[in-house]
Parts: sequence; structure tokens; C-alpha cells
Amino acid sequence: MAEYRSMQPGFGWDHEAWRSCRVAGKMVEGVSQSRKQTAEMAARADLSSRPTRTRSRTPFRRNGGGSPSVLEAIDTITIVSLVFVLGLLIIAYFVSLSALPPAATNTIRFIFIWHLFDALTHLTLEGSFLYHSFFSFSTTPSGLKLYGADFSSAPMAKIWQEYSKADTRWGVADPVVVAIELPTVLLEGPGAAYICYLLAKEKQQVWFWILVVAVGEIYGGWMTFAPEWLTGSPALDTSNWMYLWLYLFFFNTLWVFIPGWLCWESYRRIVGGLNTANGQLADRKRR
Repeated sequence: MAEYRSMQPGFGWDHEAWRSCRVAGKMVEGVSQSRKQTAEMAARADLSSRPTRTRSRTPFRRNGGGSPSVLEAIDTITIVSLVFVLGLLIIAYFVSLSALPPAATNTIRFIFIWHLFDALTHLTLEGSFLYHSFFSFSTTPSGLKLYGADFSSAPMAKIWQEYSKADTRWGVADPVVVAIELPTVLLEGPGAAYICYLLAKEKQQVWFWILVVAVGEIYGGWMTFAPEWLTGSPALDTSNWMYLWLYLFFFNTLWVFIPGWLCWESYRRIVGGLNTANGQLADRKRR
């Protein structure tokens, strides 16, 4: 598995060390072969002597080694991770039963459940990713600090260790992912929770905020994967059915298709409200 040089305390970056480790994991394309070999040897010499991780995992990657079958890829952490995500959805459903007015339509109920599930996901799951990106680390004998969930034995860290089997960037403090997750956790999460409050109170301004959050979700998804696609997807394991279609495709396209539909629904409601208001204004002028 490719290793990264991650974030330093105080939100600073050691760009050269980070870049060298990216090269060591064959994560950077287009550099000269001699420079690549030099950086690879230097980084491997440092990383090979670092403290042992608190987990054991076979690094199945498409750039080396075989890929496990679906059954081989499923272990206790896999099941616990999926149950945790399902639990968030169940919580959102039961909260909707008590929070929404009895006359709420199925569409409103679905939107409420989605946004509460979205808020819980951002604030718990992705919030834990940020925590481990800043505070969980392993130190090599030379003093190199490697940050991320890969270097923690905490329960939430193990969920990210499981997901990083499909996308290695989530096991470490990848700067692109961290930069995206900061506004996602700090803005999108509370924004989704606020939408649930507005839906429960039947406030019509909710459609504006639904549109804002949905656009942010789509943009965040694009910026998460576009840099990978443009560099040949070196961090993604697409050789295993579960990693590709469940972890990468299903869980990520949820945050594309549903926000896309919410953009359309918000547009329809906002334009419909404006047309109604214009019609009422025209009627008053004719009287």
C-alpha cells in the first residue's frame, strides 16, 4: 500500500517529504526516472523502519499483488462498518416519525431522512476522519510523523481502515481529501441538520438551503475523485467487486444522484413559488 507524508501539527505541511512518499508509493506520474528512484529509496528507508501499525491487513492493490474475492474481503470490521452506516439510516427514519407533522408527504419524509442521515454521516463518520487526520499518527525513528486513521486502533479509525481498502487516501491524511472534508464536516453537516429543523417547522425557506447543501455535496464528490481520475486512479482498488461497486460506486453515487434530484426539486419548488407570487401580484393589480 502506498504511504503518504501527512500533515504536521499546526496545519503546516512538509511538502518535500510528502511528495517523496507519494513517489515511493508510485502516486506521482511524470517525474524523471532517476529522481523517482532516488526519492523511492529515501522514503522506503524511512518508512520501512516505522512502528508497526495497530492493525493487520493484506495490501491488495491493483498496482501489485492479487485481489481478494468478495468473501475473502469480508471480515468483522466490514460487517461492523456496514451495520454502523445502516444504523445511522435507521436512526434518521425513526426521528422522522416524531419530528415531522402527521400530514407530511412521502417526499418530505424522504428528504428529511436523507438530510438527517447526511448530517449524521458528516458529523460522526467524516468528523472522525478529520480527527484522525490531525491527531492520530505514528513516528518513524528519524522523526517522520505519519498522520491518519491507519495509525490508530480506535473504533472509528477501523471503519476508515476498512474503507481505505478501496481508496487508500482515507487511511492517511491526504491533503486533497482533508481540504474537502473540512467544509463538508463544518458546513455541510450542520447545514443538513438545519434543513431537518426547517422541514419539521414547515418553513418554506428550506428549499433554498436544500439547494445550497446539494450543490456543495455534488461539488465535494467531484473534487474527491477528479484528482484521482486525472492521475490514473492510483489510490483506488477497482479489482475487487465489493470495493469497486459497494464502497466506491454505491456509497459515493448516493451523494451525487440524490443531491442532483434535490437540486431539481428545489428549483421546481422555488420557481413554482415565484410564479404563484407573480400571479397573485398580477391579480391584485387588475382589481
